[in-house]
Amino acid sequence: MRTVPALTLDGLASAPWALDRAVLSQLINYAQNGEPIVAATRPPEPRRNSGAVAVIPIHGVIEHRSSFLLELFGGSSVEDIRGMLRQAAADPQFSAIVLDIDSPGGGVAGVTELAQEIRAARGAKRIVAVANTTAASAAYWLASQANQILVTPSGQVGSIGVYAIHVDISRALDAEGVKVTIISAGDHKTDGNEFEPLTDDARTEMQKRVDSFDAQFVGDVAKGRGVPESKVRSDYGQGAVLLAKDAVAAGLADGIGTLDDALRLANRPAAPARAEGDEPDPAEVDLPFRVRVETAAEELVHLTEHATIRASLRAKEGRRAFSEPVEASLRSIRDAISALLTADDPLPEPAPAATVEPPAPVASVLPVAPAQAKRFRSSADWSAYLQEITH
Repeated sequence: MRTVPALTLDGLASAPWALDRAVLSQLINYAQNGEPIVAATRPPEPRRNSGAVAVIPIHGVIEHRSSFLLELFGGSSVEDIRGMLRQAAADPQFSAIVLDIDSPGGGVAGVTELAQEIRAARGAKRIVAVANTTAASAAYWLASQANQILVTPSGQVGSIGVYAIHVDISRALDAEGVKVTIISAGDHKTDGNEFEPLTDDARTEMQKRVDSFDAQFVGDVAKGRGVPESKVRSDYGQGAVLLAKDAVAAGLADGIGTLDDALRLANRPAAPARAEGDEPDPAEVDLPFRVRVETAAEELVHLTEHATIRASLRAKEGRRAFSEPVEASLRSIRDAISALLTADDPLPEPAPAATVEPPAPVASVLPVAPAQAKRFRSSADWSAYLQEITH
């Protein structure tokens, strides 16, 4: 058990927030009229489902550590989410992780660190986030780090941005005949206090902090979604919350679906090979194209890494980097992607079966590796090498 610290009105007003403003107004009103709550909470564990997928709930206002906000609004703490994430990522019984999100956002403290940890965990387990029904501000910050994002039909995502509020009660105190004198050491020790108007220096410093956290927010979203930061700033709502269809169209989410859909997506095994003439699995057809491309891209990265290591080991033994069948498969992948990206009509009509000829044998064009194996430092290096040796 651990004690939950209280949060003061001054802390609510001055801290940078990635939170729906209406919710923050409720918190400030409560702090003005009520007593801080001190409670005890127990760190939660990820929920399980029958498909061996760990479900991590991210509900309510997000705080760095547990506080009265969690008791008041049923919120989530960064520390608790991190604990559940680490437990699920390390537990071999879980094949994947679903982030079940219904949150307007919260404070920025600890969120970028948690976002980076979620992004890193994608290397261990497939992670699917579902806005069920709201993933706004700091909640979207975390959702954007998953492999895929779904949003319920009535859901909404976005609100990318950070803000801070300064509360000036000096005139109200004057009307009550109250004068507050602040005695401090340090030129900026009391900048932004609520007993006097905001100075230019204090405003500038608050803006710098907001801009700094906003840069972290946008940067993490860009990395998580695999897009440039300029696209996040221009196309991802510019601080607005987008409804499900608009969010998918803008690229903030990959598809529209429920929590059950997210569980099926997270737990879906590799599709088995279908016999000629068999109808495809409707679930496979319904999977958003962007999701299928991203999944294939992830597999291709792993394939490239495996191929690089294998080629290096074979080179040390003085053998060809790849056997002829493997080389033929790699060429086929490369040529198919190249044709798709360069063709005027990316979806040409397939040729009749009778006109399809078996592929010609692949010539032995790969040189015998030298004693010192070629080193590949990235997927780009490997792709360039493959282009070189197959032309």
